[in-house]
Amino acid sequence: MKLQKKTEALPTHKKAILQVVAYRRIRLAVNSVLNRFDLNTTQWMMLSVLYESATGLRITDIARSLEVEVPLITRLSRSLIKAGLVESKANTGDKRTKPVGLTSAGQKVIAKVDKDLQKKTAELEEGLSNKEVNGYFKTLAAFRDNAAPGV
Repeated sequence: MKLQKKTEALPTHKKAILQVVAYRRIRLAVNSVLNRFDLNTTQWMMLSVLYESATGLRITDIARSLEVEVPLITRLSRSLIKAGLVESKANTGDKRTKPVGLTSAGQKVIAKVDKDLQKKTAELEEGLSNKEVNGYFKTLAAFRDNAAPGV
């Protein structure tokens, strides 16, 4: 699809088609990497959120961060615990909750996946300047911030 000049408005239906097709192609590219590690995108996002926390996170906090329902994260954490990538952590504060965190195996998988995703991302960003890539992510963040969750 050829983009029009910046001064000309792209019709709404063409914007929608472009967004959906781009999303699908990016998702396919990302999944081609994740599948090699027996991960899906939601599992990968959960592992990524846990990677940012040295002490682990409560299931409810992970769900809130990813804007998904708690039961989904509960199921994912069970499967990731079974796979040896995540473990229950001791909670010195509230005894009613048990945070989950990455195991050393989970940290190693994150490093491997991240390396492969960097290569795949470089392919997707081919022909774009750093400024254009950064602008794309700034635009995505604005869309996210302007849209109500769940809409």
